[in-house]
Amino acid sequence: MSTLRLAVDVIVRGHVLGADSTSSPDEVDGILGATSAENRARRRMWRDYGLVEFFWERHIGAPTWWGVHFTVQFHRLRPAGVGIAADPIRIEYGPLQPALPFESLRAALAELGVGLVERPRAQADVREFLQPGSGAQIVVVEGEVHAVSVPRPA
Repeated sequence: MSTLRLAVDVIVRGHVLGADSTSSPDEVDGILGATSAENRARRRMWRDYGLVEFFWERHIGAPTWWGVHFTVQFHRLRPAGVGIAADPIRIEYGPLQPALPFESLRAALAELGVGLVERPRAQADVREFLQPGSGAQIVVVEGEVHAVSVPRPA
């Protein structure tokens, strides 16, 4: 299951095809392809690469963007279809499935010896898990992986 393989890679390795939360906008464009989907404020910017979003900040007057985190929005696969993933992701992982059951992800990670810690949430149908090694945060809605976010390392 290629969606599962993508999620495992992101959680274990902390990057998407080598683009991680420390990558510059130009580096991410070089890996995932340029995108016109950009939102920018004075000191914050995010780019939407379909399935993946990258976020940056910069200090006042600084010319360089500083990576903050990236998020793989797995929930977008169901309504938008697998074509929402950037070409390099589809080439690497093949056809993506429209949903990823959390229990499949948890089992695949356990086979690799990768544990998750559940974090408390107020909503009954939303669960959140942390992978302490990579810092990846997994949001699960109604039993399916909704998103995986990886912050910049401390």
